[in-house]
Parts: sequence; C-alpha cells; structure tokens
Amino acid sequence: MRNKQGKVWNFIKRHRKLEISLVLIVVVGVVIVQVVSAMGSKTTMPVDLPQQTAAVERRDLMNTLSATGTIKSQEQKEISSTLQNYEVKTVNVAVGDQVQEGDVLLEFDSTDLEDSLQQARDELSVAQAQNSLSLKSAQRDLESTKTNVEYQTQSDDQKVENAEQNLDAAQSKAADAAARYQAAVDDKNAKKTALDEATAAQAVQEEIEALTKAYEEASAAEQSAKDASESADNAVTTAQNNYDSAVTDRAKSYESNVSSVEKQEDSVTNQKLNNATNLTKQEDSVQTYEENLEKCTVTAPWAGTVTEVNVEAGDTYTSGTLVKIEDCTGFVVTANIDEYDISKISQGMKVYIKTDATGDEELVGEVTFVSPVPVSSSSSGASGGMTTSTDASYEIKVSILTPAEELRIGMTAKLSIVLESVENVLAVPYDAVQQNANGDSVIYVLDGGKGQDEGIPDGVEPEGAQAGETQTGETTGKQKAPAADQSVQQNQREIVVTTGLETDYYIEVQSDELTEGMQVITPTYSTTTGTNSSFSMPDMGGGMMGGGGGGMPMGR
Repeated sequence: MRNKQGKVWNFIKRHRKLEISLVLIVVVGVVIVQVVSAMGSKTTMPVDLPQQTAAVERRDLMNTLSATGTIKSQEQKEISSTLQNYEVKTVNVAVGDQVQEGDVLLEFDSTDLEDSLQQARDELSVAQAQNSLSLKSAQRDLESTKTNVEYQTQSDDQKVENAEQNLDAAQSKAADAAARYQAAVDDKNAKKTALDEATAAQAVQEEIEALTKAYEEASAAEQSAKDASESADNAVTTAQNNYDSAVTDRAKSYESNVSSVEKQEDSVTNQKLNNATNLTKQEDSVQTYEENLEKCTVTAPWAGTVTEVNVEAGDTYTSGTLVKIEDCTGFVVTANIDEYDISKISQGMKVYIKTDATGDEELVGEVTFVSPVPVSSSSSGASGGMTTSTDASYEIKVSILTPAEELRIGMTAKLSIVLESVENVLAVPYDAVQQNANGDSVIYVLDGGKGQDEGIPDGVEPEGAQAGETQTGETTGKQKAPAADQSVQQNQREIVVTTGLETDYYIEVQSDELTEGMQVITPTYSTTTGTNSSFSMPDMGGGMMGGGGGGMPMGR
C-alpha cells in the first residue's frame, strides 16, 4: 500500500531544520480542525457526486530525483609554470579568445636565461676537453703497460726455453759419463779377474806384471770415469735448478704483468667514470637552462576558449595560474546530492536537464561520476536542548549529450535524474487502484459509456494526483473496495490487476482484461455538515517532495 504520509515523514527526516516549523504548523492545524468541527453540525451526511473517470492509456513512466547544479566545461586546464621570478614579456590572448593546440599564449623575458645557458655550454665544452685529455693519457699508459708485458713475457719464455735446453744437454752428458764409468768399472773388474787367475796359476812373472799393469791402468780409468760422471751429474743438478728458477720467475712475472695491465685498465675505467661525474653538473646545468628556455614560451595544450588570464606584460611571475583554457564544446553539470539520496544514483543513469537559457527545451544527459566521499556538510539545530545534526552531500557529474548553443559555463541547470522507468505500458491514475476484500489490487471500469463527468481529458492529472489526496484532502493510499453490502454498481466491472512502477501521478497496471481506452473509475469522497463547512489538509505531496525525488509521467 502506498503511504503518502510516509513520504512526508521521509521528507521531514531529510530536512530536519524544518522539523520545528512543521510541528508548529501541525499543532495549529489541529486547533483549527477542532474549532471548525465545533462550529459545524454534529450530523454528517454523504453527498452523491458524479463518477470521475480516467482513460487507461499507454504511457512512459519514470521516477526521478530533482537536483540543481552548475554547468562546467567537460575539459579544462589551469596553465601554470615552474618558473619563478621571471618577467612576463608578452601576453597574446584575452578572455574569450579561441585558441588551438600549440598556440603561443604568453612569453617570459629570457634574456638573462639565454646568457646563463651560453655560459653553461662553454663550461661544459671545457670540461669535455679536459676529460678527453685525461682519458687519452690513461689509455696511453694502458697500451704502454701492455707492450712492456708482452716483451717481458717473451723474455721470460725465452729464459725458460734456454734453461730447458741446457738441462737436456746436461742430462745427455751425464748419461754418457755414467756409461763410460760403468764401462771402466767393467774393464777394471775384468783385468782384476785375469790377474787373479794368472797369480793362482803361477804364471810366468812377465805375464803377471803385464796383467798387474793393465789392472792398475783400468783402475785409473775407472776413477777418471767416475769423476767425469759425478761432474756430469752436478751439471744436471745445476741445469735443473736453473730451469726451475726460470719457470718460477716466469710465473711471478706473469702475475705481476697481469696486475699491471689490470691496474691500468682500472685507471682508464676510473677516468671514464670521473669524466661522467665531472660532466654531470655541467650537463644538468645546460639541460635545466634549456628546459627553462622552452618554458619561457607558454603554449595551449589543446584547443579551447580562454576563460582566465591572470598576468599582463611587465608582471613578475612567482606562482599560480597564468591562463585557464576550457573546452566550451562539451559541458557537464556538477551537482551536490544529500546523503539520503546519493545511494539511489549510479553512473549511466539518464538525466533530463533544463536551463533558463534553453527555456522549455529539455536536454538529455547521463550521470558519468558519483563521488564516493562527501564534498561538504551542513549543520542544523535549534536552541532549547534540540540536537544539532550534520548532513553530508556528495558531488555527481552529468555529461550533457544534447548540443545547445545557448549554454554557457557557470549557468544554473535543473536536473531530473531518472531512477527507474518503463516505456509504453498501460497506466491509470494512482488512486484508481484499490484493494478488494481478498486483498487483491483491483480497478473498476465502466462497462459502457463514460462517467457522468465524461472522463478526464488526456494529459490532465486527476484531482489530488500530485498530492496523493482525495477531493476532501484525505490521503488515500490504495482505497478499499466497497463493503460487502455495497455491491458494485451495474455499470461497473472489477478487474484484478498486477501493479508495476508507481509514480506520484500514475501506476503501471497489467491484466489480460485491460485494453487501452477503457474508462477507469477514480474514487471521490465528500461530506457536508449542517453548516455546509468542510476541511481539507494542505497539499503536501509533489510540491514538498520534489527535491527529494518524485515520479513523473514521461508523456513527452
């Protein structure tokens, strides 16, 4: 059941600063009702009124949330500079000018900067020349060391080779001497044997003397061969020592040579690193001056309209926005939505937009951004112990999809954000849907002809539709069907319906028995007293709830 009193209460909760005023109004209203009732007759008689009907029509329905926002450009750029304390030489644009990407907006005086850049370039050239000389010197030392190492290596190799040859020769001589010594030993032993045999055989004296002499000569030859062999062995030992020393010296020399080359290579590498380090300061200085020189010419980053110019020729710029450029071909509307409604809005929702500049024309837009964090908050409260509350608001952005030449940045726009909608559905005035004894949603249609008031013309809301009230001001919600003892009139037929989307004015209905054009009865209640006085509540429907979100037919 639709509860319009609930809508009013939700509205009050979302506008707490009106609470006290509304309470006072209600109290005064109750007093007035009591006074009027006391003045009137105690007898109340129903008055028969003509039936009020409306046609079952196909409509586009939607529920919307209203908001007010400000038109801004879709893209904007506040152009500033990192330069400080530079004099503005020329300003080439004014507010309202159209610029293209790359157009020169303004220029700073670059005279001092150009002088500093030339000096930095000169210092860089000198440093580069000095570094080149130092590097060439280190490279020459490296090449010289490599040459010396190569010569030393060849010399060491030759020494080892010579020592090896001497060793081979000594070993050969020692072998020959050893062989001669062994032959001498064998010869002496043979002669000794012959002498001994002759002596034993008691040979003639001459033969024994001859053998003795031969033995003595063999012994002398053996001694000589022995001395020669020992001398040859000593020569081998000496040659071996010389060879071992040559090999050892070559190994030590190789290690020393490798170390010398590596040291010179490290020297070259260090010189290159030093050169790079020494040049960094000069190169950075040149680069900084070149970049600042480029910054002296400020250009447009894209095509658009100049909306701010904050400097003029002769000014000394320190910081801040120089020029602001906005794209005036595409617009967005920014609006703040309170915390009670922000959860209803999501990206992609359709929005209808109106402005004073475009009059009655409705522009179409789309929600493109919903802020996840509040942008502002407002406090409300009262004296006398009343609690102060704080309400947050969240920014949304709506892209305007309909081109309009009348639009300008800064204009106020009224938004109707479509929360839900249906198209081409059968709809009736909201109060026409009632509830029968079984709890079903029903409508009552005329079986033939129109009501006595000839129906409600198309496009005209039924009385009280916006406020959700009867003609006497009673809030209807869904009215109950006639009681059991009040049978449906002969010219009326009850149809059970399934309801769909509800707005403040209309409700979607579905039934196989429904056809477009049927006349549906809308309830009308009235009383008259003995003094012919009546009382109706003030209209608190769509008028109050519009800001918090209401429904509207899409009969466009």
